[in-house]
Amino acid sequence: MAGQEGTPLKKQIIQLAPETPEMNTANPVWGCIVSDSNKSGNIMREEVEYKVEKVLGDENLEARASELSYMHANKFQKQEKKGLMEELAA
Repeated sequence: MAGQEGTPLKKQIIQLAPETPEMNTANPVWGCIVSDSNKSGNIMREEVEYKVEKVLGDENLEARASELSYMHANKFQKQEKKGLMEELAA
């Protein structure tokens, strides 16, 4: 990470935006995706694919997404019915 002048930030506390939490530049949050075997900061394609598969394969995540989709569809149908009833009443 670099400051406004382009100088590297080392072991400083920064805040990327007013609504984001502060973080230490020595240990950025995205540093967790770098594997132990590759400390250079380069992320292997296989590692990204593995982590994406891990998230997509998470049954809890899949169940929550399905439930949200169902709730959204129900809300849309209720709004549509309400609008139709109001049109018929007018």
